[in-house]
Amino acid sequence: MNLLLAKIHSFIQSNSGATAIEYGLLAGGVALGIVIAVFSFGSDLRSVFDTLGSSMQTVASNAQATAG
Repeated sequence: MNLLLAKIHSFIQSNSGATAIEYGLLAGGVALGIVIAVFSFGSDLRSVFDTLGSSMQTVASNAQATAG
């Protein structure tokens, strides 16, 4: 009986569940921030990556023409 009470007392005082919940809330907040950023700046980011991609294609074409 004392062993059972000791286990219950230990379980009640354990903070590992609270820590897991805190990490879960933190991960959810970060994910929410990423989603908001993508929806807010998505078209701007697409424009940046499109420009970067075409610049890289131009450089690759020039390098290939110079080498060949």
